[in-house]
Amino acid sequence: MFKVILPSIFNMIRISLGTSFSVLFFMENYGTRLGMGFYIMDAWMRMDYPSMYAAILLVSLAGLLSFVLVDQLDHFVIPWQT
Repeated sequence: MFKVILPSIFNMIRISLGTSFSVLFFMENYGTRLGMGFYIMDAWMRMDYPSMYAAILLVSLAGLLSFVLVDQLDHFVIPWQT
């Protein structure tokens, strides 16, 4: 039975990753003075656009890396699914 639900579990993990990065950005933006979300908004308020875009790129790369890692794990754990 576990083999039957594995594809659904990995789909939920992929969806949750995107949502968690969005929530993390907004919570760091409004709830703390630390983190990349705060740094992006602080750079935007200071009109330091190169730093702002560098931080946005870093957060995007972290999201992409986590998505690719989950995708590779999916292909390793569920080789029968295409």
